[in-house]
Parts: sequence; C-alpha cells; structure tokens
Amino acid sequence: MAPQHGKKQAKPKRSKRQSTKCKTSTVNDSIFATQLKQDPTRISLLLDLPLELRDIIYRMIIREGSPLRLSTWRKQLMTTSALVIVNKQVRSEYLNAASLYGNINTSVIDFNFRHIVSFLNRVPEPKFATFSTDHAPKSRTISVYFFFRTAWNVGLPLLRRWYNRFNHPTKRGANTGFQYVLIKPNRYFKNPNALKTHWVRTLLEKRDLPDLREGRAKEEVRKIVEAFRLT
Repeated sequence: MAPQHGKKQAKPKRSKRQSTKCKTSTVNDSIFATQLKQDPTRISLLLDLPLELRDIIYRMIIREGSPLRLSTWRKQLMTTSALVIVNKQVRSEYLNAASLYGNINTSVIDFNFRHIVSFLNRVPEPKFATFSTDHAPKSRTISVYFFFRTAWNVGLPLLRRWYNRFNHPTKRGANTGFQYVLIKPNRYFKNPNALKTHWVRTLLEKRDLPDLREGRAKEEVRKIVEAFRLT
C-alpha cells in the first residue's frame, strides 16, 4: 500500500520503564540534596561522641590539614575544613581547637604584630598557658610573612615591642612557636629599597642582640635575623 502524503508520521513512544527510571533517579537525588541542606547535622556523627573524643578528632584533622590563615583585619581564623559548615556547635568546637593547636600562616606589614597579639589574647584562657621564656615550644607554629611598605626604620619600635613580649612570663602563648619569612620587596612594590632589609638585619645584629640576655626573646630575634639573611 502506497504511503499517504500530507499525514504526519507518529513518533515512537519512549518505553515507560526507561522514563520511570530516569525520573525516579532525578527525584531521589533532589530529595537527598534537599535533606542535606535542611538538616546539616544529619551528616555529623561527631555530636554523638563525648567532647574529649571530639577534641582528639579535631586535633588530628588540624595537624594533618593545611595551615589556617590569620588575617590582619578579620578576627576569625580562615580554614578550608568542611567542619565549619556542619553546624554552629561543631564549627565553634573546631575553631576553638584550631586556635589552640593549629599551625597558622599570617602576614605582618612593617613589623605590626597587633593582629597576632590580639589573636593570642582571644584564645580560651583555661587552656592557654603563658609564654615560656627559655625556648620556643614545638606543639604548633605561626608562620609570619614580612612585608614592607614604608622606610626600613619606621616599624622598629613595633618589632622591639614584639620580641620584648617574650621576656614576660605573664604573656599568653606557651604552645606557640614562631617562624619568620621575608617577602622580597622587589616582587611587590614599584620602588623597592634594596638596602632596607640589610639595615634592619645589621641593626638587630649589632645593637639589639648584644643587649638581650639568653632566652626566648633573643631566640626570636635570631630567627628574624636569619630570615633577613636569606635575601
């Protein structure tokens, strides 16, 4: 029989089994995603554990993860850990543990350590002992990256205030060691002063170090001098 012209050919119907399967998969995925958004505690079994065990878990995650970031203007530590988005309680517990045990990276501009001092003073007091005046501890490290924007001698009073802090046993920060890294000015500024770091290092070596007794403050100055020597 000859085909009839002018009539549209009927499209083949999609099988019900295939249609239902795709639709069900999409709906299930959507429901699961919605549940996660509406009930973030659903994926957190941490709160079923005693606080002591949770603290151990937080420490393990903190020590095996990347260093946290301390901003020069924001009070809260910055981290990439997913624990900070689980719920408020887990977030608070994790950040408290991070402030006590976490390695931290931060920038210091023109020897202004104010944000670091403020951070140390904010750490929960019952768990935070005072500075050791003998040697730096090994439990955690704050890495300080130096930047300069002014003349080399402008921030010297701030630097001296910083290292003299280590001579006072009442200052908080016993579980914190410090390491120092100099960011070379000629990488970031249009008018670099090549002699800037040389004069700072020379002054610390010739004047400050001889006047300091052996102890934590002198140890910190030596580390700063060594960081400047690597330029």
